[in-house]
Amino acid sequence: MKTVSISDLAEHEGKEVILQGWSSNKRSGKGLYFIIMRDGTGFCQCVVDEKNISPADFENAGMLTMESSCRITGNVFKDERQIGGYEVRATKVEVITIAEEFPI
Repeated sequence: MKTVSISDLAEHEGKEVILQGWSSNKRSGKGLYFIIMRDGTGFCQCVVDEKNISPADFENAGMLTMESSCRITGNVFKDERQIGGYEVRATKVEVITIAEEFPI
């Protein structure tokens, strides 16, 4: 499996890739996390569905705070509604470093 830059996702549509970067934002719904991940080349929404991932990886997704560094493995899907036109449906979430939350 290949680690790719967010700007290169179009070249990997339908394939499993690894993204490395920082959590820019996170929203949650019933059994879902929507993580906006960024690297030096752009932003990408990563969808973490508890039905399609291990309990430990789902817990990792829940721990991510703004600017936490992480590695997300998943499949690339075209979605014109998303930033950059693609999203990644996660199969694995690895926490590298949890950033301290800061008051704004």
